[in-house]
Amino acid sequence: MPSYKTIIVDEDSSARQQLAKLLKDRSDVDLTGEYGNGLEAIRVINAEKPDLVFLEVKMPDISGFEVLENVDSNHFPTIIITSEHTECRPGI
Repeated sequence: MPSYKTIIVDEDSSARQQLAKLLKDRSDVDLTGEYGNGLEAIRVINAEKPDLVFLEVKMPDISGFEVLENVDSNHFPTIIITSEHTECRPGI
């Protein structure tokens, strides 16, 4: 079974830790990093080219949707949008 190079992006460190805990025992997930803001996420996604990204929608610097607009289209990872907010839409 392949192992997917995975990162978590969420401003909330407890949310990152909780998701990492859920993923830690999965043999198909290689969690390579956790990041707390969108600007860092863009840099890491474009440099390290993960296969899978868990991405919070609402972050203080730029939104998860803005992160996606700045990811290199030559290597676009699978994105799983995460949010603790009940209302999420582009532009928030």
